[in-house]
Amino acid sequence: MIKIGLVGEAPSDTVAIANLLKQHCGDKVHFFEMLSDVNGDVLETPFALRLLRLEFERKRPHLIVYIRDLDDLESNQAKKESFRERRSRVEGKAVFLLIIFEIEALILADVDGFLNYLVQQQRRRNPEMTASEGTNWMEEKRGLLSHVTDPMLEPEPKETLIERFGYSESHLVKISEHLRLRAILENHRGFARFFKKFLKKMEQVETSR
Repeated sequence: MIKIGLVGEAPSDTVAIANLLKQHCGDKVHFFEMLSDVNGDVLETPFALRLLRLEFERKRPHLIVYIRDLDDLESNQAKKESFRERRSRVEGKAVFLLIIFEIEALILADVDGFLNYLVQQQRRRNPEMTASEGTNWMEEKRGLLSHVTDPMLEPEPKETLIERFGYSESHLVKISEHLRLRAILENHRGFARFFKKFLKKMEQVETSR
Protein backbone atom coordinates (compact mmCIF):
# COMPACT_ATOMS: atom_id res chain seq x y z
CA MET A 1 0.00 0.00 0.00
CA ILE A 2 1.18 3.51 -0.81
CA LYS A 3 1.75 5.68 2.28
CA ILE A 4 1.10 9.42 2.01
CA GLY A 5 1.87 11.77 4.88
CA LEU A 6 0.08 15.08 5.22
CA VAL A 7 1.47 18.16 6.93
CA GLY A 8 -0.98 20.98 7.61
CA GLU A 9 -1.57 24.06 9.72
CA ALA A 10 -4.18 22.19 11.79
CA PRO A 11 -5.29 18.56 12.12
CA SER A 12 -8.65 19.38 10.52
CA ASP A 13 -6.83 20.63 7.39
CA THR A 14 -4.99 17.35 6.86
CA VAL A 15 -8.11 15.24 7.40
CA ALA A 16 -10.13 17.40 5.00
CA ILE A 17 -7.52 17.13 2.23
CA ALA A 18 -7.20 13.38 2.83
CA ASN A 19 -10.98 13.03 2.46
CA LEU A 20 -10.81 14.74 -0.92
CA LEU A 21 -7.83 12.76 -2.21
CA LYS A 22 -9.40 9.47 -1.10
CA GLN A 23 -12.10 10.07 -3.70
CA HIS A 24 -9.42 9.51 -6.33
CA CYS A 25 -7.04 7.13 -4.57
CA GLY A 26 -9.51 4.78 -2.94
CA ASP A 27 -8.13 1.97 -0.80
CA LYS A 28 -4.73 1.78 -2.47
CA VAL A 29 -3.39 4.67 -0.36
CA HIS A 30 -2.99 5.04 3.39
CA PHE A 31 -3.09 8.71 4.44
CA PHE A 32 -1.68 9.77 7.78
CA GLU A 33 -0.85 13.00 9.57
CA MET A 34 2.73 14.14 10.13
CA LEU A 35 3.95 16.81 12.57
CA SER A 36 0.65 16.41 14.41
CA ASP A 37 1.81 18.57 17.33
CA VAL A 38 3.07 21.41 15.12
CA ASN A 39 0.50 23.93 13.92
CA GLY A 40 0.31 27.24 12.08
CA ASP A 41 3.45 29.30 11.60
CA VAL A 42 5.44 26.97 13.84
CA LEU A 43 5.73 24.84 10.68
CA GLU A 44 8.24 27.43 9.42
CA THR A 45 10.64 27.01 12.34
CA PRO A 46 13.96 25.09 12.33
CA PHE A 47 12.43 22.81 14.98
CA ALA A 48 9.65 21.75 12.59
CA LEU A 49 12.20 21.21 9.82
CA ARG A 50 14.25 18.86 12.02
CA LEU A 51 11.13 17.04 13.19
CA LEU A 52 9.96 16.59 9.61
CA ARG A 53 13.20 14.84 8.71
CA LEU A 54 12.99 12.61 11.79
CA GLU A 55 9.41 11.59 11.05
CA PHE A 56 10.26 11.00 7.40
CA GLU A 57 13.07 8.63 8.36
CA ARG A 58 10.88 6.81 10.88
CA LYS A 59 7.62 6.52 8.92
CA ARG A 60 9.07 6.40 5.37
CA PRO A 61 6.10 7.79 3.43
CA HIS A 62 6.18 7.41 -0.33
CA LEU A 63 4.96 11.01 -0.64
CA ILE A 64 4.22 14.01 1.58
CA VAL A 65 1.49 16.56 0.86
CA TYR A 66 2.53 19.87 2.46
CA ILE A 67 -0.53 22.11 3.02
CA ARG A 68 -0.38 25.84 3.71
CA ASP A 69 -2.83 28.73 3.40
CA LEU A 70 -1.54 31.65 1.36
CA ASP A 71 -3.20 34.21 3.72
CA ASP A 72 -1.80 37.16 1.77
CA LEU A 73 0.04 37.70 -1.50
CA GLU A 74 3.15 39.03 0.26
CA SER A 75 3.82 35.62 1.83
CA ASN A 76 3.63 33.71 -1.47
CA GLN A 77 7.33 33.58 -2.36
CA ALA A 78 8.44 32.99 1.22
CA LYS A 79 6.17 29.97 1.59
CA LYS A 80 7.31 28.53 -1.72
CA GLU A 81 10.95 28.90 -0.70
CA SER A 82 10.17 27.31 2.66
CA PHE A 83 8.58 24.35 0.91
CA ARG A 84 11.59 23.87 -1.37
CA GLU A 85 13.81 23.61 1.71
CA ARG A 86 11.48 21.06 3.28
CA ARG A 87 11.22 19.06 0.07
CA SER A 88 15.02 18.77 0.01
CA ARG A 89 14.93 17.24 3.51
CA VAL A 90 12.58 14.44 2.40
CA GLU A 91 14.45 13.35 -0.73
CA GLY A 92 12.14 15.34 -3.00
CA LYS A 93 9.16 13.18 -2.04
CA ALA A 94 6.75 16.03 -1.47
CA VAL A 95 4.13 18.09 -3.28
CA PHE A 96 2.99 21.54 -2.18
CA LEU A 97 -0.65 22.57 -1.77
CA LEU A 98 -0.77 26.34 -1.31
CA ILE A 99 -4.44 27.24 -0.86
CA ILE A 100 -5.58 30.69 -1.99
CA PHE A 101 -6.42 32.19 0.41
CA GLU A 102 -7.64 29.78 3.11
CA ILE A 103 -8.70 26.14 3.16
CA GLU A 104 -12.31 27.32 3.45
CA ALA A 105 -12.03 28.46 -0.18
CA LEU A 106 -12.41 24.77 -1.06
CA ILE A 107 -15.83 24.82 0.60
CA LEU A 108 -16.82 27.76 -1.61
CA ALA A 109 -15.62 25.73 -4.61
CA ASP A 110 -18.37 23.17 -3.98
CA VAL A 111 -21.40 25.09 -2.77
CA ASP A 112 -23.73 22.15 -3.51
CA GLY A 113 -21.65 19.83 -1.33
CA PHE A 114 -21.62 22.40 1.47
CA LEU A 115 -25.39 22.92 1.22
CA ASN A 116 -25.94 19.16 1.38
CA TYR A 117 -24.02 19.16 4.65
CA LEU A 118 -26.11 22.07 5.96
CA VAL A 119 -29.46 20.54 5.03
CA GLN A 120 -28.44 17.26 6.65
CA GLN A 121 -27.73 19.16 9.87
CA GLN A 122 -31.05 20.98 9.54
CA ARG A 123 -32.95 17.70 9.10
CA ARG A 124 -31.37 16.36 12.28
CA ARG A 125 -32.72 19.37 14.14
CA ASN A 126 -36.09 19.12 12.35
CA PRO A 127 -36.82 15.47 11.44
CA GLU A 128 -40.23 16.43 10.03
CA MET A 129 -38.72 18.55 7.25
CA THR A 130 -40.06 17.38 3.89
CA ALA A 131 -37.95 16.95 0.74
CA SER A 132 -39.47 20.06 -0.84
CA GLU A 133 -38.89 22.08 2.33
CA GLY A 134 -35.27 20.91 2.33
CA THR A 135 -34.84 21.98 -1.28
CA ASN A 136 -36.36 25.40 -0.61
CA TRP A 137 -34.18 25.83 2.47
CA MET A 138 -31.05 24.98 0.46
CA GLU A 139 -31.93 27.47 -2.26
CA GLU A 140 -32.45 30.19 0.33
CA LYS A 141 -29.02 29.49 1.80
CA ARG A 142 -27.47 29.35 -1.67
CA GLY A 143 -28.39 33.00 -2.10
CA LEU A 144 -26.03 33.90 0.75
CA LEU A 145 -23.12 32.84 -1.48
CA SER A 146 -24.41 34.25 -4.77
CA HIS A 147 -21.64 36.88 -4.73
CA VAL A 148 -18.91 34.20 -4.96
CA THR A 149 -17.94 33.79 -8.60
CA ASP A 150 -14.37 32.60 -8.04
CA PRO A 151 -13.33 31.06 -4.69
CA MET A 152 -9.73 32.15 -5.30
CA LEU A 153 -10.82 35.79 -5.37
CA GLU A 154 -12.61 35.60 -2.01
CA PRO A 155 -10.09 37.28 0.34
CA GLU A 156 -11.55 35.93 3.60
CA PRO A 157 -13.55 32.76 2.89
CA LYS A 158 -13.50 31.68 6.52
CA GLU A 159 -15.01 35.00 7.65
CA THR A 160 -17.66 34.73 4.94
CA LEU A 161 -18.73 31.32 6.23
CA ILE A 162 -18.64 32.45 9.85
CA GLU A 163 -20.77 35.53 9.23
CA ARG A 164 -23.35 33.87 6.98
CA PHE A 165 -23.54 30.31 8.33
CA GLY A 166 -22.04 30.33 11.83
CA TYR A 167 -19.16 28.24 10.55
CA SER A 168 -16.46 26.96 12.90
CA GLU A 169 -13.16 25.27 12.03
CA SER A 170 -14.43 22.31 14.04
CA HIS A 171 -17.00 21.76 11.25
CA LEU A 172 -14.39 21.37 8.52
CA VAL A 173 -13.87 17.60 8.73
CA LYS A 174 -17.60 16.81 8.56
CA ILE A 175 -18.10 19.31 5.73
CA SER A 176 -15.22 17.76 3.77
CA GLU A 177 -17.07 14.43 3.78
CA HIS A 178 -19.73 16.09 1.61
CA LEU A 179 -17.40 17.96 -0.76
CA ARG A 180 -16.85 16.53 -4.25
CA LEU A 181 -13.36 16.38 -5.67
CA ARG A 182 -14.63 16.86 -9.23
CA ALA A 183 -16.46 20.09 -8.34
CA ILE A 184 -13.42 21.51 -6.57
CA LEU A 185 -11.18 20.69 -9.52
CA GLU A 186 -13.60 22.53 -11.79
CA ASN A 187 -13.99 25.60 -9.58
CA HIS A 188 -10.65 26.13 -7.82
CA ARG A 189 -7.79 26.59 -10.28
CA GLY A 190 -5.14 26.45 -7.57
CA PHE A 191 -6.31 23.09 -6.30
CA ALA A 192 -6.54 21.78 -9.86
CA ARG A 193 -2.87 22.76 -10.44
CA PHE A 194 -1.89 20.99 -7.23
CA PHE A 195 -3.84 17.88 -8.23
CA LYS A 196 -1.98 17.59 -11.54
CA LYS A 197 1.32 17.68 -9.66
CA PHE A 198 -0.04 15.17 -7.16
CA LEU A 199 -1.00 12.76 -9.96
CA LYS A 200 2.45 13.08 -11.51
CA LYS A 201 4.10 12.30 -8.17
CA MET A 202 1.77 9.33 -7.71
CA GLU A 203 2.80 7.97 -11.10
CA GLN A 204 6.44 8.23 -10.06
CA VAL A 205 5.69 6.42 -6.79
CA GLU A 206 3.83 3.61 -8.54
CA THR A 207 6.56 3.22 -11.16
CA SER A 208 9.32 3.01 -8.56
CA ARG A 209 7.64 0.43 -6.35
